[in-house]
Parts: sequence; C-alpha cells; structure tokens
Amino acid sequence: MIIYSTAAFLFIAVVALHWLLHRSLTPVREPVARNLASLGLVGQSVHFPTLNGKRLEGWYLPGSADQPLAVLVHGWSSNRLALIPLARVLDQAGLAVLLFDMRNHGESQSDTFSSLPRFAEDIHAALTYLEGVDDAHGRERILIGHSVGGAAVLLAASQREDITAVISISAFAHPQWVMRRWLAARKLPFWPLGFYILNYVQWVIGYRFEQIAPLNVINKVGAPVMLVHGSEDTIVPLTDAQALEQARGTTSVRLVSLPGGHDLTHSLDNARHELFDFIAQSVRSARELG
Repeated sequence: MIIYSTAAFLFIAVVALHWLLHRSLTPVREPVARNLASLGLVGQSVHFPTLNGKRLEGWYLPGSADQPLAVLVHGWSSNRLALIPLARVLDQAGLAVLLFDMRNHGESQSDTFSSLPRFAEDIHAALTYLEGVDDAHGRERILIGHSVGGAAVLLAASQREDITAVISISAFAHPQWVMRRWLAARKLPFWPLGFYILNYVQWVIGYRFEQIAPLNVINKVGAPVMLVHGSEDTIVPLTDAQALEQARGTTSVRLVSLPGGHDLTHSLDNARHELFDFIAQSVRSARELG
C-alpha cells in the first residue's frame, strides 16, 4: 500500500512539475494595440505561413529600392511594436523593413510551444515570404533581433548563405546559462531538480542546447555580426556578449556596449552612426563580392 501511495505521489508531483514548467516557460501574449497609421509609418499589413500550418502577422515598410531590407525579430513575450523605434530609424534611412510577430506572440497564431529553434524557423519563413515580394528582389538582407530574437538571428544566419549582415541585441550566449540563471532566481537547486528541468526542456524542444547555443553557432555565420549589449543588463549580463565575441572564429564580429539594461531599443539611437556604418560596410562588401 505504501509503495502504491508513494508511486501515486511521485506521478502527481511529476505531472504538476511539468504543468508548472510549461506555464512558467510559456510566453505572455502582448496584443498589438497600434496600427501603422497611428504610428506615422507608411507600409502594409502582411501575413505568411510558417511551420506546422501556422500563420504569422506583420508589417512591411517598402523603403527605397536601392537600399537593403531589414528583418526585425522581437524577444520573448513581446511583439513587433517593441521594435518600432528601431524600425522608424531604419525607415527614415530608406531601408525596407519587415516586422512580424513570432508564433504565440502578438497577432500571430498559437502553436504548442515557443523556443529558440522555432524563432529561427519563423525567420526562415519571413525570408521565404520576401522572395515573393516584388520590390524585395535583389536587396541585401539584414537580420536584426533582440534578446531571444537576437539569439535567433544568429541561429538562422548560421543556417543560410544569403544574409548580408546580422545585428544581435542583448542576446544570451547559451540557453543553459539562461536556465541556470532562471533556476537561481527562483532559488531552485540544480541537482536534481535543475538537471531534470534542463533535460526535460531539451526533450520538449527537440534540440540539445549545445546544438543551438549562440556560443556554438556564431562561428558558422558567414555574414558580419554586430553584437549590441547594455553594460547594466541584469537579465543577460554583458559577459554573455563578450563570450560570443571570443567564440567568433573566422566570423567578423563587432561588439558595441551601450549604457543601459536589457531593452536597448531606444538607446540604439545613440549608436545610430555606428549602426549605419556597420550596415553600409556590410552591404558594400557584399556588393563587391558580387
């Protein structure tokens, strides 16, 4: 009887743990409460398919025909509105801009879970969509992402050869580091609970952290990379960006540290000159190569 009672208790405990994990690691959906007109931007609403038969919603700003195209990727529990200040700066410079919501975010459709690989899958879907947009043909592609989006643009760029430049803002270096910080913030011991949680999360997303860690994929990115990070970031410390820079291998990497925390969307205006210099140099190099 005691054995059965213990087994039942353990079963209930594991089910409860899984439920709490899924709840804790599920992004909060923030509604897209503005439209382009109210933001003073000229463009159009777009939608396109991604994996699992899901649909992504976004905005496309056409820009000038001779300028590159920037794909902007928001972070966890965010949406395309978070990147409007950056989109506005790029739009004013003539770049075409695609902003969209990831699955389970904003106005895009829901899926079973969100993860770094699924963010990258949605980036690939966005780039596939752009292949069918007439005024996007022939333009250089710039990937720009924040936080998890910053990690996702590195992962997506490492899997492609048609990216001209990558700007990764406030990205973490390794998912395991993120999970360990998450455990520590909740005062949860790594052994045995944390160890089990890390392995369970990897089983759910279908990838080992080593396969998708920015630390391990940045040296596979063929395009130049700019890492932008806040010197006072308490969510993802600056040391993550420094570790990424050291792991660059033959990839051209430029690290820019700005005053501020994790959300650098507005602070980027202070680095406008360096941002556009990096884009211009990357585009010039791509055009010279041909």
